Amino acid sequence: MNSNQLGVSIIIPVYNGEKFIGECLESITKQSYSNFECIIVDDGSTDRTVDVIQGVADSRFKIIEGKHKGSSAARNKGFLEASGKYILFLDSDDVFHGDLLSSLYETIDEHKADIAICNYRRYDTVDGNYGEKVLKGVNLPSEVFNAHDIPEQILNIFSGVPWNKLYRKDFLKEKKITFLEDLVIGADSLFVHQTLLTTDKICYVDDTLVDYRVNNPNSDVAKAKGYLADISRTVDELYGFIRKREDYRLFERSFDNWAIGKCLWIYSLNDSQIDPILVDIVQKYELNLRPEGYYYQPSARELVARF
Repeated sequence: MNSNQLGVSIIIPVYNGEKFIGECLESITKQSYSNFECIIVDDGSTDRTVDVIQGVADSRFKIIEGKHKGSSAARNKGFLEASGKYILFLDSDDVFHGDLLSSLYETIDEHKADIAICNYRRYDTVDGNYGEKVLKGVNLPSEVFNAHDIPEQILNIFSGVPWNKLYRKDFLKEKKITFLEDLVIGADSLFVHQTLLTTDKICYVDDTLVDYRVNNPNSDVAKAKGYLADISRTVDELYGFIRKREDYRLFERSFDNWAIGKCLWIYSLNDSQIDPILVDIVQKYELNLRPEGYYYQPSARELVARF
C-alpha cells in the first residue's frame, strides 16, 4: 500500500443515537491503529446526536448530515465518501476494543483477502452484563478460505452483521454490492452473505473485538415487529442471488439452514403477524420436506412440522 494512502474508512450510520454515540466514538479514538477516517452519517436525527458528534475533538472524524432514509441509505452514502483501502461498517451503539482495527487490518493485508472477520460478544443494556464470545466452534479449513471450501456452512457460521467484518473497498466496488435501501430489517444480512458468497479470500480472527449492544430500544432490531415482511423478502433476495450461479446447488443446504434460522427468529417474536410470513417462507422453499438431521438447529424440525 502507498504510504500516503488511508488504511481504513469507518462508516457509522446514526439516527437519534445521542445516548450511546459518544461511547462508541470514544472507543474509536482509542484504537491502536491510527491511519483511519471515521465517516458518521447522521440519518436525520431529531435529538442531540449531531451535537455529541461535533463535541469529539478528532480531525479524523467527519459528519455527513441528511434526511431520514434509513441505515442502509446512510451506509451507502458513507461508502461513496470513503477514501480508505478498507471499509468497516460500524453501528453507533456498539463499543469497539482497542485492537479492532489493527487486528483486522494486519490480517486482511497480510493475506491479501477481501474480507476479514472477528469474533464479538453481547452487552446487555438493561442488566449491564457481557456474554461470552458469540462465534463458537468455527472450524475452518485454512487461514484463507472461501465459500467453496465450506459450501454447507458459509451462510451459517459468521452472523449476518457487517460490524465485525473489514472489507477491501475495491472488492465491493468491483462486485457492485451495496445495502438494499428499502429493507429496514434484513439488509445487513443480505449484504454480508452476498459478499461471503462472492469473494475468493476470507480470513478470520478468533478474538473478541466488538461489544454488541442488545436491548437498545432505538435499534433497527428493536423495531423488527413492524417490518416482519422484510424478512420474507430478504430470503427471496438471497435465494435469487444464489440461484443465478451455476454452482448454486452447492449452497442449498446452507441457504435452507439460514432461511429456517430466519423463521425461528420470527417465531420467537410471538407476534400475530408471523403465521402468514412463516407459511410463505417454509412452503415456498419446501423447508418442511427436508430429511431428518438436515437442519443444524434441532428446534427447526419442530417448527417446520407445523406446516
